[in-house]
Parts: sequence; structure tokens; C-alpha cells
Amino acid sequence: MYKKIMVPLDGSKLAESVLPHLESLVKEGGQGEVVVVRVVEPYNFRIMSGEELPKAEDLLRFDAQARAAAEKYVQAVVEGVKVNGVNVRGEVLVGRPSVKLAEYADSGGFDLVVLATHGRSGVSRWVWGSVADRLLRAVCVPILMIRAPGCAPGILFRFSPHRGQGDRRRKKRMRNPFFRWQEETAVKSPARNR
Repeated sequence: MYKKIMVPLDGSKLAESVLPHLESLVKEGGQGEVVVVRVVEPYNFRIMSGEELPKAEDLLRFDAQARAAAEKYVQAVVEGVKVNGVNVRGEVLVGRPSVKLAEYADSGGFDLVVLATHGRSGVSRWVWGSVADRLLRAVCVPILMIRAPGCAPGILFRFSPHRGQGDRRRKKRMRNPFFRWQEETAVKSPARNR
């Protein structure tokens, strides 16, 4: 199993859905370590016409409050995670989540990064972006993505016995869990949904 696991959390129940899986992933016998990581983004403000600029003291206060809340959250998660014989600790970073998590994962000596994903695809993924996707592309450490509970992928194709050989092959692949990614990345065709 793994000796050192990084678990990025954003404060959501979705992100915390990975916590029950840790015990089966970490090395037993007290040799393992789990690091719960939360990234705080510096306060960003947008200026509308006619508005005053925020004072520097206010920005510093907002950042300090966000960091204190993140540290309190991480400490609560660390205290709540019980993995037999394994050291669980927390870390709060400041910056852009995808950048800071990638840097920390590569420099922290981790064997595995475990995180939850929304399971978005297509336009919603393009519009909303995905820290998980950016992390997957930027890190050299193995990543285990756990889909949100109750987020079963739907089948995007309607299969007909009257269609050609291509549909039979696709249907066979769709039954195989290895090819499940096709369900997520395929585009619905209006002709197939009649």
C-alpha cells in the first residue's frame, strides 16, 4: 500500500467523500502518513465603476480570516479522520489551488494523491474548469480520483439491434468498465436519441 498520501480538500462534502477510502489505501503498521491539504486563495476583488478600492488593511484582514477558517477546518478534519496506526496531519497553503496543489504534490514526497471529482464532462467541464483535471495534467505523482457518491455515469448512446457493426462494438465496450470513459466523453447525437 501507500506510505504517504495527499488528500486535497476544498471544504465541501464532495471533497470529504474520499476520507472513508483512506484506511484501505494507506500502509498499515504505523508507517503511513496522510496529509490533508486545503488551499486558500488570496482575496480577489473586482472594481465596478464608481466603487472605492478596498483598503490594504481590509484585504489583509480578509486573507487572515480565510486562512484562520481554513486552518480550523483542516484541524477538525484531521481530528475526525481515524486511520489505524497512521499519522494524519493538516496543511494550509495560500495561492491558486491547482498551482499550489501541484507544487506541493511534487515536492512533498507523496506516493499518491486522492481526491474527489464532480464527474463533469463536455461543456460544463469546459465552462467550470476542474482543479482535479489540472492537477492530473500537472503532477508526476499517481492520482486516484473518486467520483462523488450517487454520481453514476449515464449511458449516452441508445443502442438498436438494427444498427450496424459499429454500434455492437460500442455496446460491447460500454459493458466493460475499462471503457467507461466513453460514456463520459461521448457527445449525444440527436439522431440517436429518437
